Amino acid sequence: MLNKPQTVDTHRRRGTIFVAACPCKGFETLARVHHHPLHNLSGVLHDLTKKPVDLARRLVDAIEDKKGEDIVLMDIHAQALFADYFVLCSGDSERQLKAILDAIQETATQEFHVHPRHVEGKPETGWMLLDFGDVIVHIFSPSQRDYYDLEGLWKEAPILLRVQ
Repeated sequence: MLNKPQTVDTHRRRGTIFVAACPCKGFETLARVHHHPLHNLSGVLHDLTKKPVDLARRLVDAIEDKKGEDIVLMDIHAQALFADYFVLCSGDSERQLKAILDAIQETATQEFHVHPRHVEGKPETGWMLLDFGDVIVHIFSPSQRDYYDLEGLWKEAPILLRVQ
């Protein structure tokens, strides 16, 4: 059950603040629903006690656990309005790309209680994207990563972490 929403400025973007009984935690919690005030609770819901950088760093750990290669965490907040962080990684096979995808979704759901707003691509294509709002994850095959060259396109963005 939601109380009356209050629109406030939070971290450069406007968001709607609700106090809601969170089904995953079972108690009153402060949460932000991105974009439209009528956005339903099955969409992206962030517990404000956890920061996007915490999600990004934990997703890097999950990728590492699945032996993802050349993992990069980029801070794009100064260059983009649509997100704060990119996480980029590579995998050598379709099977590994799928394992990385599953690990990312499981970690985000179990530890942060968030689901991606949008998922694009498939392991067979060599490129997948998971959009968690403030954090966007790109999973590539080595050839697709070279082709898209996101590090080159976003070269002004500081790299917070690189795991090779």
